[in-house]
Amino acid sequence: MGVGGISAGGNGSQRRLRQNTSTYCRRKIARENAEPTITGLLDFEHCGIGLPHEDLAPLRHLGESFRTAGLDAYCEGTDRNAASLLKEVQMFDVLRELRGLDWALRNPDAGEIDDSIDKVAEVLATYHRS
Repeated sequence: MGVGGISAGGNGSQRRLRQNTSTYCRRKIARENAEPTITGLLDFEHCGIGLPHEDLAPLRHLGESFRTAGLDAYCEGTDRNAASLLKEVQMFDVLRELRGLDWALRNPDAGEIDDSIDKVAEVLATYHRS
């Protein structure tokens, strides 16, 4: 048994993870709130632990000033340098858009192929300039 009642390993571990995580979150919310209210919903179905770049890359869609502020805030809590982190995150910008193109090609009925190609071209041009 892991932290917060989360099990890992063995057969059925994903099912136990979902069940235990759900139970743990419901209990924690119930204890912290005097009156039961919904303050938010958490979906752990596709959660994972990985590189922060996956989460930081989409900040570019909110503008460079927002991305700079987000990376600076992230770096304040770590020993990372914002300038070097930006270079790494820009590589993930490319990967993210290539994944989007891959999805569009696999789901042609969605009508997003042209948009995805434009996004890949734009992010490659941006990456090449930096």
